[in-house]
Amino acid sequence: MSTEISCASLWPALEETRNYSQAVKVGNVIHVAGTLGLHPDGTLVSDVNMQMQTRQAYANLDATLAKFGATRANVVSETVLVTSLEQARVVDLLGQAYRDGRPPARTMAEVTQLAMPTAMICISCIAVL
Repeated sequence: MSTEISCASLWPALEETRNYSQAVKVGNVIHVAGTLGLHPDGTLVSDVNMQMQTRQAYANLDATLAKFGATRANVVSETVLVTSLEQARVVDLLGQAYRDGRPPARTMAEVTQLAMPTAMICISCIAVL
C-alpha cells in the first residue's frame, strides 16, 4: 500500500531556484515549509516592520493550507523563527486569531538571519486533515 504524496507551490520561480516545495502533503498530513512575509512577486512586504511581515506570513500560510483544503484550524504544530524575541509579542497577538481555543504546539526561537537578509519572521507548520 503506497501513501499519496503531493506538493503545493506558492512562489514557483523561487521554489524552483532554491530546490524546495512550499508544502508537501503525505496522506492526510500537510508539512508547510518556512513561510515569510512575501508579496506574490517574492519580495518582502516590509524590510523593517515585524507586524507587517507577520500578517503577510500568516496570509501566505493560509493560502498554502487552502491549496489542500485546510485552514489554520487544522494546524497541530507550528515553528516560528524570529530575528528578535523582543518583537515576537506581535506573533503571539496575531497568531491567537486562528486558534479557536486550541493552540497548536509551538516552538519559537530567535535566529541571527533568515533566508532573506531583512526577513524578520519565518513560520512553518504541520496540519492534519
